[in-house]
Amino acid sequence: MFCDLPVEIMDMVFGYLKDGDKARLAQVNQQLSQQFVYHSRNAFKQLICSDFSADELKVVVTLCGSNVTCIDIDANVSDSMIELIAMQCINLDSGSFAITDDNFNAIKGFLKRESIKSIKLNCVYQSHETDVFQYVHEYCKILKIEGFWMNHEQQIRHLIHLEELEVTSFDTLCTMDLGDFTLQCYYYPIGLELDVVYPELTKLSIHILDSPITYRLYLPTCPQLKSLILSCKQIEILNLEDVIAKYANTVESLVFEPKVVRAKSYARNIVRALRKCKNLLHVGSKNDIIRVLFADYLALFIYSLKEKGFSTERRFALQGEDMDTDTDTETPIAADQLKQELMNKVPDSEVWDLIKM
Repeated sequence: MFCDLPVEIMDMVFGYLKDGDKARLAQVNQQLSQQFVYHSRNAFKQLICSDFSADELKVVVTLCGSNVTCIDIDANVSDSMIELIAMQCINLDSGSFAITDDNFNAIKGFLKRESIKSIKLNCVYQSHETDVFQYVHEYCKILKIEGFWMNHEQQIRHLIHLEELEVTSFDTLCTMDLGDFTLQCYYYPIGLELDVVYPELTKLSIHILDSPITYRLYLPTCPQLKSLILSCKQIEILNLEDVIAKYANTVESLVFEPKVVRAKSYARNIVRALRKCKNLLHVGSKNDIIRVLFADYLALFIYSLKEKGFSTERRFALQGEDMDTDTDTETPIAADQLKQELMNKVPDSEVWDLIKM
């Protein structure tokens, strides 16, 4: 009699149950299985395997697998269940996979599936020699890796088809957006060398949060690089001169975004960058840094601008941050007010014939 209730009433009944209870109810008979499928509709587009017992997961995957577009397979999922998921979940476009020594062979089939454009791997296996990355297909655009081992850097360098790469290890956190390449490093071991070449990359953003004194950063080689953004918590961590020198032949835009402002050091590096970079046309930084540039390095800045051929017809672009705050009054200072502030201090300086702000 219960199974004979109208579809709408059964749908309401299922709505009062937890997902696990729904899956168990669906096992009673074929009628309830059909009701479960009707009720679920798009409920399992994102399926997290750890939310279910093995029996419950089997029901969900068997009955609703074709609706799943995003899967999260943890290390406790059996090989037989992974095979069932691979068979039933035919419309996956993204997935998170915990890879162990035991399930490696079962998981690698997902890495080859061309429909999966976003992959997250939690590499918890013990064998450091396992080459999991050779199975990542060329249509994958986003790859996130946890449990990165040092010898994997040789394999990762070949993943040039990616648009975004994020790598987390016990020692390293780095994010690389290859269309707008971003590298974030939390603890970068001295022995890790990522000598990667990205021949088409035009924009590189480097964000460094913190590091021990033994910090060393290996930057990608980017022969077409035009825009470089540098941001770090402590300027001592990053040897700005070395970074600038690496891209001095091609970079046209340079932005300093320090988390902790040591204005004098950054202002000095603006002048160094201008003199070092062959084609530098634009520098952006915090307003406080530009103020110090004008207060302490204006003569050298003007000399360097002239040396690089800037004039009233060809002006260098100097950009402050979009919004600053007056430290005394805590009132906002718009970027366009910075120019007026500086002009009031040095109204007759020839720098105004060489730059635009």
